[in-house]
Amino acid sequence: METTPVSNRLQIGIFGRRNAGKSSFINAITGQNTAIVSEVPGTTTDPVGKAMEIKGPGPVYIYDTAGLDDTGELGIKRVNRSMEIIRRINLAIIVTTYSQFDEFEAGLISRLKENNVDIILVFNKTDVDAKDEEKEQVAEKLGIKHISLSCAPGQNIEKARELIARVGQNITVEPGHIISDIVENKGAVVLVVPIDTGAPKGRIILPQVQVIRDCLDHDL
Repeated sequence: METTPVSNRLQIGIFGRRNAGKSSFINAITGQNTAIVSEVPGTTTDPVGKAMEIKGPGPVYIYDTAGLDDTGELGIKRVNRSMEIIRRINLAIIVTTYSQFDEFEAGLISRLKENNVDIILVFNKTDVDAKDEEKEQVAEKLGIKHISLSCAPGQNIEKARELIARVGQNITVEPGHIISDIVENKGAVVLVVPIDTGAPKGRIILPQVQVIRDCLDHDL
């Protein structure tokens, strides 16, 4: 069976506050119990990833992250690990509710935009949270595509997949880093190439080629 390396997949990060329904959303989208769901705030403590296929963009890798409103010493560490995911992704999905959405989410949108990450806003829990058109208008003014749904009864989940596909089709997935994300720009790289009697004369193997290509692509 042919597989696609994670680095070559559309990288999607799911962000939001604690108990916004991030884990429920990722489970609904993947159709599997990818993330643990609980009513206890802070259940997700570290980013959890799932490789899958979505019609449209094809192979994707989705990260479920800890609540960005976590508190305390451990909570701050969880938030920092979640925010590190921004450097890896092409598309961010912010999960919130109509009653919850405010400056907190707007600030997250600004940070994602600074990192040139495409964004989808999900208004979750519509089965228990009243629709607020003013909040949708705020999202539209920010230039953010949005959708309302409810993960528990599975309302609009298929439409959410379709929206991810439409947005994802316009995103170019660049090759992942091998060493270029740990070496400073214009830094020196020494590549030690083992030579033995079994190596073809004048040739290097694929991993070595990939490292050289990574260096050239990122101007090292």
